[in-house]
Amino acid sequence: MDSLVITPLGTVSPYCYHDMNCAGYLISYKNQKYLLDAGNGISRYMDFPNDIENLKILITHLHPDHYEELSVLCQSAYVFQKLGKLKNKLEIYIPGSDYENNQHTEAYNFIHSFENLYPVRVINYDNLNIKNEDLTITSLRVPH
Repeated sequence: MDSLVITPLGTVSPYCYHDMNCAGYLISYKNQKYLLDAGNGISRYMDFPNDIENLKILITHLHPDHYEELSVLCQSAYVFQKLGKLKNKLEIYIPGSDYENNQHTEAYNFIHSFENLYPVRVINYDNLNIKNEDLTITSLRVPH
């Protein structure tokens, strides 16, 4: 797939209701996938194992409605890897500024619990620059 495809998986907060999920957007481009936030319920709209192959997960901020589906994604990826249906490990990116300021400690502990299976990278989103051939993902800090 050479075209850029952005699929909204969830857009509500702070909890799922009716047929709507918390925050999550799947971005697909040239055999690479990026998941912007992993809010509750988003996995029910994902195509497993296809959508988690070559997946980088970028958590925008550490409110639970943006990261709590990580356990489902990590467990699913683990199972599909054991079955030989998934070649590459997930990569998880989380914002570093709150970590450095000792904020959201519970969220960091929860997300780092997956580190024994998948790399968790704490990064400064003010300088985020992820490249995939001719696609670049950058970020800008905004008030919440």
